[in-house]
Amino acid sequence: MKPYPKYKDSGVEWIGELPEEWAVVKVKYLVKDHSGNGFPHDEQGNLDGDIPFLKVSDINGNEKYVEKANNYVSKDTIEKHNWNLIPVNSLVTAKIGESLRKNHRKIILKSCIIDNNCIGIEPDKLNWNFNFYLHSIIDFDWFVNPGAVPSLSVEKYKSFYCAIPCLQEQTTIAAFLDRKTAEIDSLIAKKERQIELLKEYRTALISEAVTGKIDVRDYASVQHNSTHS
Repeated sequence: MKPYPKYKDSGVEWIGELPEEWAVVKVKYLVKDHSGNGFPHDEQGNLDGDIPFLKVSDINGNEKYVEKANNYVSKDTIEKHNWNLIPVNSLVTAKIGESLRKNHRKIILKSCIIDNNCIGIEPDKLNWNFNFYLHSIIDFDWFVNPGAVPSLSVEKYKSFYCAIPCLQEQTTIAAFLDRKTAEIDSLIAKKERQIELLKEYRTALISEAVTGKIDVRDYASVQHNSTHS
């Protein structure tokens, strides 16, 4: 793949040079952050509510999107607690504890509530899909507050500089990454299946050899002769 025609110095060490038309912008001018909410125990465990209430356990794993949750709440409950709704196509990720360092990001496919161990990141001047890929290379461990329990310094995070193209180019880049990462994931899945089959074959081979189901004496003789030739 060819590079851009012209580059310029970004003035930011981690970015280095960037395409001439791109801009260097602080995160706070690109997204809106949404804090989470306390989740009373007696409100938990409902699967029949209107709105998902996402906890850190709902956003684990490597999937790109999250639509379902282990807890739901009614619109009346949301109004009663004055909870903040996270808009669709925002990112949700952990902001406290060791889960913060796992950097699991999920795009929400419907508006939801999040608990106070999470943060919602709503794209403002970003394509929502590009926002996902941008945050996939931003490590929240860079912005951890000092202390026994890791916690995100939102101010440090919002002061972080990013290299940003125009909206149209963001859309193009995100579509390219969707296609290429899907191809790579497919190859990984095939390789993982091959590895699993080889592991199964290895186990079966050991079992058959040590229980006398296969005669390996000729093989052993060939190996002996080969070693001494």
